[in-house]
Amino acid sequence: MKKALFTKLFYFSASFSHGREVHGHNYTLGVTVEYSPKLDEALLAQKIQTSLIDKIHSRDLGLDVDFLKKIPISDYNLLKVFSAVLAREIRPARLHGLFLERDGRTRLSTGK
Repeated sequence: MKKALFTKLFYFSASFSHGREVHGHNYTLGVTVEYSPKLDEALLAQKIQTSLIDKIHSRDLGLDVDFLKKIPISDYNLLKVFSAVLAREIRPARLHGLFLERDGRTRLSTGK
């Protein structure tokens, strides 16, 4: 039998500067972990909320978020950084992949 996967969705709004222009978007972040009968969904959601979402929601990603300050803001770079943060913070859950949807029109995903 294949591994079962569990995906939790989170919503946040954020902005970033690109040259002299400021861009703001509404995002959906899907966090997929390998399912286990021992998975505590509430604890997983709390870890994701406090380690990532609370730090990026309603913020300028390039100015206000320490772990993004020297990174060019793009969907791809956000996924790379978010993956690193979450893989470390959600243990013992095992991160399988992420998707980042911007304004309901564009989706970029990672996965094993």
